[in-house]
Amino acid sequence: EKKNLLSVPTCAGAIIALPVTITTTASCIYWSFKKRERNRKRAELFKKNGGLLLQQRFAAFTSQGMMDLSARLFGAEELKVATDNYSENRILGRGG
Repeated sequence: EKKNLLSVPTCAGAIIALPVTITTTASCIYWSFKKRERNRKRAELFKKNGGLLLQQRFAAFTSQGMMDLSARLFGAEELKVATDNYSENRILGRGG
């Protein structure tokens, strides 16, 4: 007796695997585009808000030995946490 290659378990496996594969591939492509778009917007905002000038000045100070190379720029979220959501009590020289 010859076995049918398209048995029920084989078909069920293919029916389950195909949408999972398509969904996974589509998700990877989607997140790749989102990441690229986020990086592009970040670069635009960096240029728009004077980040390029800041970076050039930072490089000039470090090359002249006026600034420690371990200095770094802080992100908005880090500043928000460190200042307790930009609390008035955290202003240097005034707060507690």
